[in-house]
Amino acid sequence: MKIIELVPKMNPSQKIRLYVKENTEVYEVINCESDQLIERIIYPLGQSFIDFVDINIHDLMNRTLFNSYEMLLKLRTAKANSLYYAKLTEDERRYHKKTNYEVDRELEELSAASKLLKNQHIFFYPVCNDIDLLLFEYTKNNRNISSYTALTRYSYDLIGIHNIISKFIFYFSDVDNKVTKSPKARFADFVKSKDEIEKYINDNRMNLDTKFNFNFLKMKNEFEFEFFPEEKYNYTGFSNSELELAQVFYPSNIMDIANYLMIKLLMSNVKFRECQNCGKAFIISGRGNTKYCDRKIDNSNKTCRDLGATKFYKSEKEKEPVYHLYTKAYKKQSARLRYGNITREMFNTWGTIAREMREKCKKGEMTLLAFEDYLNSDDYTLHE
Repeated sequence: MKIIELVPKMNPSQKIRLYVKENTEVYEVINCESDQLIERIIYPLGQSFIDFVDINIHDLMNRTLFNSYEMLLKLRTAKANSLYYAKLTEDERRYHKKTNYEVDRELEELSAASKLLKNQHIFFYPVCNDIDLLLFEYTKNNRNISSYTALTRYSYDLIGIHNIISKFIFYFSDVDNKVTKSPKARFADFVKSKDEIEKYINDNRMNLDTKFNFNFLKMKNEFEFEFFPEEKYNYTGFSNSELELAQVFYPSNIMDIANYLMIKLLMSNVKFRECQNCGKAFIISGRGNTKYCDRKIDNSNKTCRDLGATKFYKSEKEKEPVYHLYTKAYKKQSARLRYGNITREMFNTWGTIAREMREKCKKGEMTLLAFEDYLNSDDYTLHE
């Protein structure tokens, strides 16, 4: 991912302009009032899905939005909606009696949650924009918020979208085609999984005035076509003519972004594969037979691909008869040493002779049969 900061953010009201060019996702965050470009974020097509799925969404929601219902309830005054206030329980009414200091502290927590989410992924920008607008309204209208109900259900909705994107990668883009079914059958399986996720979210989230419903391949807003001058693409390194027509999209929410990218991925040749070390998906680039991703291994500077190369080297070595015979005999002698049947000096002597003979056998100076006879002889004597 590449992020290009252009100007400082001055107004909480922002929108995202999204387009795909040359298998690259381009997100432009724009100030709604001035139409000024704030920042540009760039991914290879499909990488935003990978990065989003890699996020521990439950942990992130625990640290940010799971408490948003209580936070927002504390910010809303009884004056904003007396009918709503009348229906509150005694515990809920106590929230409205907080001191200004306590309420401001809740305000800071919600603002911190927005900043944390924004730093995690571009997909959270629409949510953060809603939070920022709400906090802006709270400050502007002297601690009175007219509407906040949408934010109270975001945590579970984001978990649902996270799971649906994971299923999309599995059913539609896995190059190994683990789900050995026709595209039509896989589509039906994905829709079934999507429906199960929707049911789980609706059974668990608060604020059931509306239901969580992911309308697959349907978006609230339509595509638009805009001309971009040459300098528009200077940040991305795209090659283009002096004036270029691009199909752009202004998503209203994270569902729109997900559906837009699903459409683009289904129309592209981008494929994913599950890493044989960490089990996470990655985009196949370059050599199509790679089985490992470039993620760092925990507590190590090595990547899964580095580990894969080591495993491949060992597996190839083990296919050689000389190496196989030596490894088998080494394990046998090591066990004898461990159980006290031979001394360390005897073990070292055997190892020195065995390695010398192994190299001779590899060079053709000794037959494989003679090498095997030595290994089976248990000779612990150095020969001149």
